Amino acid sequence: MGSNASVLDSFARWEVGARVALADRGVAYETANPFIADAERRHAAAGLTPREALGAPLAFAGTVAGQLPAEALKTGRHQLVEILTDPAVVRIGWLAFGISTVFLAVTAVL
Repeated sequence: MGSNASVLDSFARWEVGARVALADRGVAYETANPFIADAERRHAAAGLTPREALGAPLAFAGTVAGQLPAEALKTGRHQLVEILTDPAVVRIGWLAFGISTVFLAVTAVL
């Protein structure tokens, strides 16, 4: 992806959606890591947006969860802290904070 690529098309944003969808299907954070790493490699090789290269995060999560045995799936929302502390989620949070700060500063000046 070039430097002019939209933040909305970044792999980090796609990954957050995929991880949340995977957690909703009971796929543990650690279990998802190899699938996410493979998706990142495929995305980089394709030269497309994550959605173009990998599909929607929900569809990806459904495919991954379908490949795992039922014993590997965990129910519940215990994975929320793992998702929220993921580096990709933290980067997106800081980006949103920075953009909001700039908009507030510009609005205050005007």
